[in-house]
Amino acid sequence: NLGSVINVTTRSGTNDLHGNFYEFLRNTKFNARPFFFAQRQPNLQNQFGANVGGKILRDKTFFFAGWESSRQR
Repeated sequence: NLGSVINVTTRSGTNDLHGNFYEFLRNTKFNARPFFFAQRQPNLQNQFGANVGGKILRDKTFFFAGWESSRQR
């Protein structure tokens, strides 16, 4: 499924560039075996993304962008 979300806010920003990157990993080696199953079920899941924000015009115009992706195999 394809989709997007656009949020617009009027909060003031900063004149510095800030950002972060993240990843959430879940796979068979990290998961516990469910109580009623004889073995662990295969699971590979990755969620990752990035956010960045900063100035366009000093003390006037700012930007913020975010990206997130999820993969499950």
